[in-house]
Amino acid sequence: EDVARALILHGAAVDSARQNNATPLYASCQNGHEAVARLLLQHGAWLDAAMHDGMTPLCISCEKGHESVARMLLQHGATLDKAEQSGHTPLCISCEHGHPSLARLLLERGAAVDAVAQDGVTPLSI
Repeated sequence: EDVARALILHGAAVDSARQNNATPLYASCQNGHEAVARLLLQHGAWLDAAMHDGMTPLCISCEKGHESVARMLLQHGATLDKAEQSGHTPLCISCEHGHPSLARLLLERGAAVDAVAQDGVTPLSI
């Protein structure tokens, strides 16, 4: 977190992206670095920035099982049902990767329980 803070204070762009559109926020969420993700959001990082495959910071947090990161993203207003390019929502991703506590969190927030992906998959069918 200290390194990220120093970089930001020296003008690092919080939404700079790699070729695959991975932003610093996406990377911090992927790796479970809640404090860094919060810092990036406080400095204007785009909450729902998606990779080329449509994965958002919330999607990757749900895939990796980082519940505290997902909770923080939701508290900051992350789009609950924003699906990746094949239509899998964060709820579907949580179910697919075996993270029931994340699925409960998303359901408590009002996630679409019957969202159907392009391949016909729903959270329950996983």
